[in-house]
Amino acid sequence: MASKLPVVAIVGRANVGKSSLFNRALERQEAIVAREAGTTRDAVYRTMEYGKHHFWLVDTAGLKDPEDEFEATIQDQIEEAADAADVIVVVVEAHTAINEDDRRVAKSSS
Repeated sequence: MASKLPVVAIVGRANVGKSSLFNRALERQEAIVAREAGTTRDAVYRTMEYGKHHFWLVDTAGLKDPEDEFEATIQDQIEEAADAADVIVVVVEAHTAINEDDRRVAKSSS
């Protein structure tokens, strides 16, 4: 009987490097990386192996307050990925201090 693979979701504000981390972990270009915030819109799921561990790695869009129905749909996808995750990795920007938005992301992901 095959067991269900665990899920690791990468979440955080827009443009903090989630897609770059995702690509680096996979050691290949799977997610789009751009300077413009909001490039990632749909969650990207890929299977990954780390040591003897196999799991799903999920790249998500940036968490923010939705301004319209389209953005609300994107935010719902992030919430679904986080809800399904066994582990949530919250990414913050290294060159700035942790701010209230980062705290909100971490709190909403727990």
